[in-house]
Amino acid sequence: MKDNRFKKGQYEDAVELAKDLLMNNVGMSDIVAKTNLTQEEVRKIIRKRDAELNDKSTKLF
Repeated sequence: MKDNRFKKGQYEDAVELAKDLLMNNVGMSDIVAKTNLTQEEVRKIIRKRDAELNDKSTKLF
């Protein structure tokens, strides 16, 4: 979801930073503050990551 808050390429960079922060168990408020993403955008990243992890785990069996 590209937004006018970000210049070209900045949204993708913010998403990658958010993914890294999530992997390091950083809290939602800190992620929002550091990336300028909304809470809903961060939740979407979490849902997508969880779906990918569930997909990988079901393929193991």
